[in-house]
Amino acid sequence: MSLKLNDSARRRIGDIANEICEREGCRLYDIEFVGGSKGKGRCLRIYIDKPDTGVSVEDCAKVSRGVGFYLDAEDQELIEGSFHLEVSSPGLERPLRETWHFESSLGEKIFVKLKESLDRFVEGAKKQTKLKGLLKKVDGEKIVLGCDGMDYLLPIQSISKAKVLVDFENALKAKS
Repeated sequence: MSLKLNDSARRRIGDIANEICEREGCRLYDIEFVGGSKGKGRCLRIYIDKPDTGVSVEDCAKVSRGVGFYLDAEDQELIEGSFHLEVSSPGLERPLRETWHFESSLGEKIFVKLKESLDRFVEGAKKQTKLKGLLKKVDGEKIVLGCDGMDYLLPIQSISKAKVLVDFENALKAKS
């Protein structure tokens, strides 16, 4: 279950995490707050990225220490109750939420779940909400997804979920 941070707390945590990430040579990818009610099982997850070299365990540890230090000093103002802090890479099949996430994934195969059926955006399209295809272009707040021999122009705001897909089978074949 994803919990909501108020906008002020989310911005402040983002500012803190961004500052620490920049200092450590990383990039803040995303922030997520999940778990139960106040205290039990709540977790603040911070995802970091290093596009050229990838994220190491040491990168995660450094960012965790830095963010943890600031949150220990400010956490009563930002997050009420106890929580656990996790810092990690967004992973190979990373979620795509922000425009720059899509831009950094151009040319990759992605999964997209739409808030409404595809036929609401594209005349004559099938009534489907889930698509897999090649991310061909990001144009402002829209993406072009190549799927089933068609190119679909989709507003990013119409996407409820998106992630990069890794074709492990073909990747293993290419290595052999």
